[in-house]
Amino acid sequence: MKELDITKTHQQYEKFAPLWKRCRDVIEGSDAVKKERELYLKRLPGQSLEAYEHYIERATFFNITGKTLELYVSMIFSKAASIHGITEESPLIKDCDLLGTSLEEFLEEVTTEAIGLGRCGILIDYAGNIQTGMSLADAERQEARPYLVKYPAENITNWHLGRHDGKTVIDRVMLKERSNDNDEEDIGIQYRELLLIENIYTVRIWKKLGDQKEEQWRIDSTIIPLKSGKPIRIIPFYFIDPVCGGAECKKPPLLDLVDINLSHYRTMADLEHGRFHSGLPTPIFAGFNFQEGEKIKLGSTEGISSNIPEAKAYYLEFSGKGLEVLEKAAKQKEEWMIQLGAGLLDSYQRTREAAETIMLRRSGANATVGRIAMAVSESMTKALGFLCSWAGLEEKDVKVQLNTEYLPESMNAEEIKILLEAVQSGNYRRIDWLYRLKNAGILGQETKPEKIDEELERKASMIKRQNENIVAA
Repeated sequence: MKELDITKTHQQYEKFAPLWKRCRDVIEGSDAVKKERELYLKRLPGQSLEAYEHYIERATFFNITGKTLELYVSMIFSKAASIHGITEESPLIKDCDLLGTSLEEFLEEVTTEAIGLGRCGILIDYAGNIQTGMSLADAERQEARPYLVKYPAENITNWHLGRHDGKTVIDRVMLKERSNDNDEEDIGIQYRELLLIENIYTVRIWKKLGDQKEEQWRIDSTIIPLKSGKPIRIIPFYFIDPVCGGAECKKPPLLDLVDINLSHYRTMADLEHGRFHSGLPTPIFAGFNFQEGEKIKLGSTEGISSNIPEAKAYYLEFSGKGLEVLEKAAKQKEEWMIQLGAGLLDSYQRTREAAETIMLRRSGANATVGRIAMAVSESMTKALGFLCSWAGLEEKDVKVQLNTEYLPESMNAEEIKILLEAVQSGNYRRIDWLYRLKNAGILGQETKPEKIDEELERKASMIKRQNENIVAA
């Protein structure tokens, strides 16, 4: 296999890294967004640095994206995740990452990443000397056991898919991480390379040479993890995303909301800037022969006299028409954010929207969150399955199911009609409608909405072709 440049990043990484940063900053909130200065808020033409500092300081950032993320995560974890195949007394439940994080907390963390950035990864690692093929009893005495390691999207820098044993699998993953040693020369950064060498899982740790002016890396250690005394035939690394858990990068679910959130921020910056400069009237004196250093007093109890007939004094005030345009634009973008937030401000909108609109909005939110919960559940089931098999437990018994009971349990005929009409008019996605039917119990739990959607699309295309042939005939 051709060697990879350790610091070279995947083509998809290059494409998605700016998107991840944008999402990460907006989710974090005002301080993170303003810290990036002109990346998100350009300096006005001719604006001095000092004026720009005040411009950015006055700007209001309304973090609806972060609130939406919190809402989605709270919907999923309003009830505890269902975990089968692992007893509650197991250390895997109470401390799944050897850092004191419970499995429930870990699931919440990876779900947050899947919704916020659309991607993270989980490595199954083993604490202790795993090359000795020690018994489970010896492992327990030495507190050696498998555990989970979470990697955010930004730290999964490269990967490769290859054919092994007749299957397409991940055969190389490059992970950027902090070094465990305190070597100041490498600023605490190392690379962990996971790869299959002749179908054997191998780990290589790369560290930077500190005595070189140019960046150079060396292999610091090579590890061949063992499972029951035998080499492992797969890379125990699992991608978590809002769709299917594959290696391909997916669009962050909140990206559209992030972009409108930033646009709203820029509009508010202009609005506050305009208010600052036009909020107070400016006194104008014309025709007065004021002496140098003479103080001018203004107010209802003060007067100004002049012997010049043409002299006049007045206030210059802005009409505010430009501010009205900005205020209207800000309101419009807030409405867009509410729609993209898919239910975040339902309670706020309840008095202003029709019941059908509210139901459509909530159904869309539920379908979106439900699909993400199912995708994370599937990926985590695979990851925990391997972890448990490494710990000597039955892999086939392991299953993770995140809560989906926030989805409405029933639908009456009127609700079905409303949603169907919305689908037919193009105002509601058919796949979301199918998921809604499934979670309402109208479609069987074994039913795959994606398959039904594909079949409906195939039939629609066939009917269209038939009609075209009839017309042609």
